[in-house]
Amino acid sequence: MIQCPNCGESFGEDVPGIAKIIKQVRDQEFSKEITAREKSLSEKQATEKELAITKTASQFEKQIAELQKELDQKDGVLQLEKTRKDSVIKELQSKLELADSEKKIAIQKTLSELEKEKVQLQSALELKDKDMQIIVKQKDEEIARFKDMKAKLSTKMVGETLEKHCKTEFEQRIRPFTLGQKITFEKDTKNDSRGDYIYRELDQNDNPVVSIMFEMKNEEEDSKTKQTNESHLKKLDQVRRDKKCDYAVLVSLLEVDNETYNMGIVDKSYLYPKMFVVRPQFFVTIITLLRNTAQNAMEYKQELMLIKNQSIDVTNFENYLNDYRDYIEENVERGKKKHNQAIELLKSQRDGIQKIIDLLEGSNKNFRLANDKAQDLSIKKLSHGNKTMTEVFDKMKKEKPSETA
Repeated sequence: MIQCPNCGESFGEDVPGIAKIIKQVRDQEFSKEITAREKSLSEKQATEKELAITKTASQFEKQIAELQKELDQKDGVLQLEKTRKDSVIKELQSKLELADSEKKIAIQKTLSELEKEKVQLQSALELKDKDMQIIVKQKDEEIARFKDMKAKLSTKMVGETLEKHCKTEFEQRIRPFTLGQKITFEKDTKNDSRGDYIYRELDQNDNPVVSIMFEMKNEEEDSKTKQTNESHLKKLDQVRRDKKCDYAVLVSLLEVDNETYNMGIVDKSYLYPKMFVVRPQFFVTIITLLRNTAQNAMEYKQELMLIKNQSIDVTNFENYLNDYRDYIEENVERGKKKHNQAIELLKSQRDGIQKIIDLLEGSNKNFRLANDKAQDLSIKKLSHGNKTMTEVFDKMKKEKPSETA
């Protein structure tokens, strides 16, 4: 009998017993081999799993490192962009301050020139007053001449030659000193309502300077019905209006003993607008006074218009500059807001890269618009179409070299 050392079972020495022992041994070895193989496979799978996890983790770490690097680069770009934008803003502010300074200087200079012109106008008025004194003296001389003429001529003779006298005075005492000027003294022959003569004067551009409707009146000494000067004024005023004349003048020998009319030019504007009565000796004087007054009025109107236009130009220049400033400040403020939003978004999340890019592009657009507008902010651009400011800046440019020297 054969006994198994492991289990203690006895087997016969015959073939079945031996076969049974061999099978038992074989089953045990197979079981051990299976167990060993399972253990080896399990260990291999664990190793491969650990390697795969390690590899995946390494890849993730690499991706995270690349993303961090990209974010760091974005942070650097943003910082550089912020620095550049801050520089642009400072430059724009400097340009605006310079423009404000130049504008104030230009305005002050314009005001100074206007004050100087005002002083010159006052001096001119004083000269005009002196001229009036000279004219008064001439008037006295004319009165004496008229009295002498009256003594030599009868009233009838003067009456018949009154219109001719005025025409001759114009041709001899006014025309020679106004050659080349657009002045006429013509008989009024148009329409039923008319006076005797119309004096008209135009400037070089055919703009009316002054126009005077003249009526000449006289009566014989032996006339039973004595006419008055005022009795002719209503009709003369209507004729002046119909012919669209600026003034009406009655050249009269009526009321020969009235010292008011004999003393000089009599203003009747309290009865009818722009109405005067004169003796024949003041015919040239009244024309001289009225045309000088009209010419001075035109000069004053031109001066006032120039001052008004300069004031408008300065105001438009200031408004134009303020529009530029508001536009730049608005776009800079928008750019700052989007820039700050982008920075906050970068801090709070990393998955919103596209949104951050959109905000940054929007920020760049606002900064670009502001920069383009600032680059376009030039004195030439601002003063385009502004005659006053163009002249001021041109004058400043011409004066700069001498100031530097």
